[in-house]
Amino acid sequence: MTVGGDRSPPLDASAAPEVSVPYTGVDHRTVDYGFLLGYIDLAFRGTQEYAVYQDLVLGPWEEVERPRGAWGLRQWRRTVEDRQSLGPSDPLGRILIRMDFRDRTKPRRKTAAPVAKRDPSRIVVLRVGTPRILLAVESANETNAQRLVGLAREVRERFRRQLD
Repeated sequence: MTVGGDRSPPLDASAAPEVSVPYTGVDHRTVDYGFLLGYIDLAFRGTQEYAVYQDLVLGPWEEVERPRGAWGLRQWRRTVEDRQSLGPSDPLGRILIRMDFRDRTKPRRKTAAPVAKRDPSRIVVLRVGTPRILLAVESANETNAQRLVGLAREVRERFRRQLD
């Protein structure tokens, strides 16, 4: 006897018609930003295994408020400090992660709030396509900025190896 009076025969999985979907080589599955942020964080933690980056202290991720009209754009910021053996930590700057889930095939509208231009030498692209992901280094000191750009490049390599 079945619960609820349902007397239909059990479903047989082998009787269902098999639908073949041609393989195109393109992964069209949607990607959650939390999933990607986790992989990026894992890449940051992996770079700390290298002797060059072992003294770095990474702060927590802080979400940056989206600009007006920027639906599909998510940004997070994290501080990076250099741990001194017998003194306080030396702040190096911040690294910004920008994930853009917007479709680029459509022409872009001008937004009301202008976006601050960044130095292209301080931007490292992690992923092209949708979502487009980039790391931007924010630092007042040029030496610290170059060290953070090196860190961002190592994160890019580890991130790409994780997704292979």
